[in-house]
Amino acid sequence: MASIMSRIEKSFMPTIERIIEKFAASLSVKLEEMIDQGIQKLTVEQGLLTSCLAKENHDLRAKVDDLQSYMRLDNLIIYGLDASPSTVSVQDSDQAPLINDPSQAVLELFNVRLGLSVNDQDLAKVHYLPTKDKVRKPVLVKFVNRRTRDSVLQARKILKSSSDAANRVYINEHLTHHNAVLFAEARKLFKKKLIHSTWTRKGKTYIKLSDSSTERPRRVTSLKDLALS
Repeated sequence: MASIMSRIEKSFMPTIERIIEKFAASLSVKLEEMIDQGIQKLTVEQGLLTSCLAKENHDLRAKVDDLQSYMRLDNLIIYGLDASPSTVSVQDSDQAPLINDPSQAVLELFNVRLGLSVNDQDLAKVHYLPTKDKVRKPVLVKFVNRRTRDSVLQARKILKSSSDAANRVYINEHLTHHNAVLFAEARKLFKKKLIHSTWTRKGKTYIKLSDSSTERPRRVTSLKDLALS
């Protein structure tokens, strides 16, 4: 009986081993396919999650920037105004050094050079911004009402007629850092004549590619908007 069982085992064992090997190989292939599909699914899901997070981050940054722009709508920045102590100076204390007050120079600019009627009561805040230039420091002007601010911004084109480019005064909107970078890059494209014009309005940057009256201005929200190719 043992001899019979031994012969049967010898006869069928190779077949059984081949079946087991074939089953194991098939199982291995299926497991690899399942693992690959799982990895691909995770990759797609991770990509979608990353894309959603990137969009949410972009939208959040845009909302914060718009809020900061809104908070600066009553402000203007004046560049190139002479900061020499020829205007009225004030002294905080007996020991403190004299501090040049830019308010009088600002009022002279508005009333004499721009031909407006602006007084001290129209200005909520006037102070210099930090800069390496100790003589011609930029001045931040915060207005009490936006109508006066807009009248100054409208009249600033008079300053472009100045023949002395080195001492020319510029009046710009108070841009956020993000929009200041975008406007600076847009200005570079304008100087290279790659776009027709660029400007800011209510703290936002706009461009036009041509002088066509049918072309609508494009708002620039990121550097990708300036990639013209």
